[in-house]
Parts: sequence; structure tokens; C-alpha cells
Amino acid sequence: MKNLVVLGAALALLSTSCSTFQFVPRDARLLEAGSGREVDVQEAARELARYDVVFLGELHDSAEGHVLMTELTTALLADHPAPVLSLEMFERDVQDLVTAYVDGRLSREEFLAASRPWGDYDVHYGPIVDRARELGWDVIAANCPRPAARAIARGEHTPATASVFASSDLDVAPSRYRAEFDAVMGEMGGGHDMSGMLDALYGAQVLKDETMAESIARVFEHDGGRWARVVHWNGRFHSDHGLGTVERLARRNPHLSIAVVTMERGSGATDLARSDDAPGLYVIQVP
Repeated sequence: MKNLVVLGAALALLSTSCSTFQFVPRDARLLEAGSGREVDVQEAARELARYDVVFLGELHDSAEGHVLMTELTTALLADHPAPVLSLEMFERDVQDLVTAYVDGRLSREEFLAASRPWGDYDVHYGPIVDRARELGWDVIAANCPRPAARAIARGEHTPATASVFASSDLDVAPSRYRAEFDAVMGEMGGGHDMSGMLDALYGAQVLKDETMAESIARVFEHDGGRWARVVHWNGRFHSDHGLGTVERLARRNPHLSIAVVTMERGSGATDLARSDDAPGLYVIQVP
């Protein structure tokens, strides 16, 4: 499943279609890293409330996981004086639309028609955006536009020319993140030589990381920002082990305290939570 997350990010080709809202019962568990014991949302929220930024790394297709993420985000932000929800799922060039919808100045129909929501938005992301609208949270459209990521992946642009809505900073130096990216993409290549493509695909991945990190960092640049709490939703590869977007945010603002939560299916979640190299403070176990 991790490699599906990476492919979606690297190619930036996610669907923009919407589906009809349907109720999804929460059939997911929170496991504490290290012990692997199950904790409830309120206990996890008390621990995570110590941090300035909490990354929730998801499996994009888990409806059950998104229900738990919505509960955890609500527990972290509902009573905070400066709550901020940040989303990979919206791109910077639609920030005005996101703000207008959350502020109640745009109807749901108008918002969805113009903001390019991800596929299955009504099931996976609509509930948390509507919660933000209901409770008055700020919402950040954190990601770079998909055409910019595609342009980098195809070698058609540099970060400086890809988009005014994307970060111009692109750190593609050798790292654990690059090694893990290459390993996943190699698995997906089925044994075929992808060496000629990997640099460009990794550049597109990192462009998204840099842009999301820059979007979050900007929250803390203003006088009131030091009081903010940001909960950021992204595919788990962008944040597992404090890599990707997390390390780029820490580079921009080393004073921030940052926590990571990840997601895994079935019994693999317990193994992940109990491992010596758990990718976050908690693992959301989903069917």
C-alpha cells in the first residue's frame, strides 16, 4: 500500500471526481508506538496536544481510517484558540476558494465545482472540511498544483519556473528518504530499469514535500502564529519516520515540535507499532 501512496504523489495524477456522501462507521484502532497497545482518541490527543504540528499520514483509500482521523483532528483542534487544518488534498492556487467555503461565503456546490477535490472527497475529506467550516478553523490548501509536479516529473521545468504556487526550494540530496523512494519505485517497476526516470519522479515528489512544508511554516511566521496548532493530513510516505514533508518543515523552522501518526492495514499495524523503527508516535490500524 505504501507504494501506491508514493506513485500517486510522484505522478500527481489523482482523480478529481466526487462521489455521493455515505456514512462510514469507524472500524479503526489507534496503537501506541513501542508498546503496540490500543489507546482511545482522547488519550492520544492529550499526548499529541504537546506538539505544534501533528502529521496524520494516511492510506488515501481507507474510509475507516479517515473517520478516525476526523475524530482525532477534532479532539486536537476543537478547543484550541488558534486551530489550523492543513491538507495535501487541496492545492495552493485554490486557497481563496477553500477559505471562502470555510468562512461560509461559498456554497458547497460552488466550492466543489471549482476547487478540484480528490476522488471520493465526500467520504474521505468532506467531513473534516465541513467540521472546520462548522467550528471556524483556518484551512490551508497546502499542496503544489498537479501540473507543476507533472512538469518536474517530465523534466519540462525547474522548481523556480514550475508554478508561482509551488516552492522554489528543492532539496534532492541523497538521503534515507531518497533511498526509500527508489526502493518503492523499483518494486513497482517489476524489475525494469527505471534509473532514467527516478531523478525526475523524485523531484516531483520533493516539490510536493517542499511546498507543503512551506505552507505549514508560513502559519508560524506571523505574530499570532506561535500560538497555532496545525494538524496536517497527507499520504503516509510524506511523513513516515519524520522524513519528506516533516524534515523539510523542521529545516524551515527548527523550533517547532512535530509529531507523526501513520496508518497501516490489518496485523501489519501491530508489527509496525511494536517495531524498533516505528514511523510515528501512533499507528492507525485499519481493515
